[in-house]
Amino acid sequence: NNCSWTPTTQQACARSLCRSSGYSTGTFMASSNNPCNTSFVTGSHYFHVMDTGLVVYNDFILDSQVTASCTGAATVTVVSDGTAARPYCSWNSGPCVWNSTTQTECAQSLCEASGYGFVRYVATSNNPCDTSFVSGSYYFVIMSQRFTISYTSLFADSQITALCSTTGGFCLNATAAPTAPTVAPPTSAPTAPPTSATVIPATAVTGDVTCGSAVTGNTTGAPHLIATSSFSSAPEHIYTVSVETTAYYTFNTCGSLFDTWLHIYPVTSVLPDGTLVLGTALRSCDDCGSCGVQTVFDEVDIPAGDYVIIIDGYSTSSGQYTLLATCGTAPPTATGAPTAPPTDAGSISVSAIQGDLDCTSSVSGNTTGAPHLIDTSPFSSSSAPEHFYTLTVTTPAYYTFDTCGSLFDTWLHLYNATLVGSSWQLSTQFNSCDDCGGCGTRTVFEDVPLATGAYLIVVDGYSSNSGVYMLNVSCAATTPPTTSSPTTPPTPSAPPTAPPSTVGSLPASVINGSITCGQRVNGSTVGGPHLIDTSSFSSSSAPENFYTFTSTGGAWTFDSCGSL
Repeated sequence: NNCSWTPTTQQACARSLCRSSGYSTGTFMASSNNPCNTSFVTGSHYFHVMDTGLVVYNDFILDSQVTASCTGAATVTVVSDGTAARPYCSWNSGPCVWNSTTQTECAQSLCEASGYGFVRYVATSNNPCDTSFVSGSYYFVIMSQRFTISYTSLFADSQITALCSTTGGFCLNATAAPTAPTVAPPTSAPTAPPTSATVIPATAVTGDVTCGSAVTGNTTGAPHLIATSSFSSAPEHIYTVSVETTAYYTFNTCGSLFDTWLHIYPVTSVLPDGTLVLGTALRSCDDCGSCGVQTVFDEVDIPAGDYVIIIDGYSTSSGQYTLLATCGTAPPTATGAPTAPPTDAGSISVSAIQGDLDCTSSVSGNTTGAPHLIDTSPFSSSSAPEHFYTLTVTTPAYYTFDTCGSLFDTWLHLYNATLVGSSWQLSTQFNSCDDCGGCGTRTVFEDVPLATGAYLIVVDGYSSNSGVYMLNVSCAATTPPTTSSPTTPPTPSAPPTAPPSTVGSLPASVINGSITCGQRVNGSTVGGPHLIDTSSFSSSSAPENFYTFTSTGGAWTFDSCGSL
């Protein structure tokens, strides 16, 4: 908003261009246009961003092409030797391609891992698509995972020689090769953050997070850059956060598929090549919050400034994650809302309705950016946006509405409703609750008796919470589940520990795959066949997925944490 195209900013652009090219400095010569008025290009490219000092890949609307005279280049020849600073180059999956493009990418990774800027590829010991240069475990640039450096044992590799620039580039914190621990690590890491500063190359930043953002990704194969302590050597994804006004931020990784560990660091400076220099961690914690091993930072007081939020894993954990960021100018004064509802809520336009529900519905959506139409006062100061669904009950039944699997603190409301013209007129609020049910802050209405008629179900958020949600609807006949024990309770029983000797057979065509110890698989049972009769232990008619595994003895643990 304060674009200035002066000799000072022109020189800054020229200097950034030269340093990105491997020179120590440079002088502005010319530009294609004044970037405060027009753009030179359209689409996504690498840009030096004047108001942040970062070099980023993005699509901007005000830019120019700069010509500079660059000086001060100093080069060094680097040969890979399998260390963290000089990794070999390899593939571990997919088709191997060895051409000028992949040779350049290997050489660039070698220079950057050594703390230098990249100049050019020089030579290789062999074609890694045909033979290997070494055997055993070393550090490799894994080309099939795009510039990822990992300590492992591979079979298609080569030694690279590259010409690197000693001016510019960045330093990676090298870590020792992993060794087998002599004792089992604790189940939770200490919350005290490291005190020393570290650096993050611009190329390691996954993206930006703002208030209301919901981002997803997979850390598997990403580099390990943050030395938090001896408890973690897991790969990380790193997001920048710019806080304009002091606010209370909540970052949650509920719904992630591994044991997440979050860190927040302030950015103390940005080097000319875009490298972020980090100060002392503002907060670092593993297993904080209400989502078990999926870490949640609740209401962190963050002063104005630039920060990074780092998605890490406990020990060596990695995988798919979801990160939701919300914020407010003051922390909520209570952890939940009372369930007593107001008796009247006005009307909701037909255009605001997301859809119709029935007894078997399962819907999802994102309330971020939706309007805030329901006033839940005086029971809460909620200003969260909402999504609305209609429900028509033709036969009285007991309904259950659950938002388990949602990515924010949900609040559900249920209204009697009447369609009048183009609006749904809401009368009695039949039910309203925050944090009811067995899913923590993901509200569940269980066994709500609904008579014949029309209703409106509202997916709301506590305080200002919003984001991605899942809403599942089920219903049962008018006889509710037993809520108290009979006069003479039956003798408690449990499934037998010895399985029946035979339960039938499964055709090979229904097997989804085979699994081994340490493996993680994902899938969906929706639409699958129902083949297993659990007889007296359940009246389940749910569909199933099937996996085979071979055990050579020992205790196995199977967990479906993170399933929806």
